[in-house]
Amino acid sequence: MAKGSEWILMGGIVNRWFKDRIKPVCLKTIIPDNEAAKHTAVFCADMINGFCKEGNLASPRVDTISMPIRALFVKAHDAGVQNFILVQEWHDPNAKEFEAFPAHGIMNTDEAETIPELRELPFADKFLVFRKNTLSPAWAYRGDPYYKEDFVIRLINLHLRTAIVVGNCTDLCVRELAMYLLMWANQHQRDLKIVVPANCVETFDAPNHPGDMMNLFTLHEMARNNITIVKEVM
Repeated sequence: MAKGSEWILMGGIVNRWFKDRIKPVCLKTIIPDNEAAKHTAVFCADMINGFCKEGNLASPRVDTISMPIRALFVKAHDAGVQNFILVQEWHDPNAKEFEAFPAHGIMNTDEAETIPELRELPFADKFLVFRKNTLSPAWAYRGDPYYKEDFVIRLINLHLRTAIVVGNCTDLCVRELAMYLLMWANQHQRDLKIVVPANCVETFDAPNHPGDMMNLFTLHEMARNNITIVKEVM
């Protein structure tokens, strides 16, 4: 079978998987009570101005998830969730990543700031913002570089049972974040349910990067690794 035909076939399989098997879920099934809420965190990847509002990589397509993510934050907070962890790019002006992507999210610029839809929430003071100079959250830190809290230390201290992962881009930072949480839990023999609502993740559309296909294929890849994909959280 020709390569092009294989991709078309695979695309059809993944598309049917999403349409037939991925359904909305009620938040109550994820967070049934206050005790569950104590052990739940919402993780948000890179919802910063530089991907949604302004700059070289700002995308109207990505910005479409800003309000759904805000709505999910509100629902989770109303259900008793206190842990909101934002993992965001905060790049050195000469970041090595800029060899692959145009400059974006440079530290101490408006581009690197959290989008207003989240920043202006009345409980935004509960957010823990971890900054990173790479796609992976593995080296993200909170606070001053000289007196910093590592991302992994926070994971250890949270005693999580459930992680809801949202943000962009699905096939880059969202995948890295969700898979890192999964690999960390697997390494330490911890039970951690990871939920990714499809209406709260998105990727960009560009030549040689078809957004719809990359979005679906990455959701499918995460599902194959035992990450729970849902259409949306009601």
